[in-house]
Amino acid sequence: VGSDTDSSVVEGAPVPLPVPVPVASDTVATDTENSDYQEAFNMFKIGRFKGAVSKFKSFNENYPTSELLPSSHYWIGNSYYAMRDFKRAIFVQQELIKDFPDSDKVPDAMLNLASSQKEINYITASQKTLKDLITKYPISEAAKKAKLRLVD
Repeated sequence: VGSDTDSSVVEGAPVPLPVPVPVASDTVATDTENSDYQEAFNMFKIGRFKGAVSKFKSFNENYPTSELLPSSHYWIGNSYYAMRDFKRAIFVQQELIKDFPDSDKVPDAMLNLASSQKEINYITASQKTLKDLITKYPISEAAKKAKLRLVD
């Protein structure tokens, strides 16, 4: 028998999860840290690669324990790649891979590394990097791209 209200809508509605409240002393640092990182990333996005490198390097110095450090290194490497400074791009991506082996940025760094190696005609090294990427991170998006590049 019918009802004027549909209680299943209320009962089936998703319940919002509680949002963790940061400790007061962490709030400013976290906001500043995120803001500084975003400022550097925005420079990258608009093609101001030298400025992005400078901002990301400052970020790395100012926040040496940040969880965003691997990403910062990655974007420095990508900035160098965009500026066609492939040797520096290689160095930075290798540094990221060595210093942050558990980072989710490693597969992308390996892909960028392989691209930089190819640009300076280190074809064998590039192919080895792509194969290593596929072996170590087989289900990553970067591995899918690596497989396509090996076919080319």
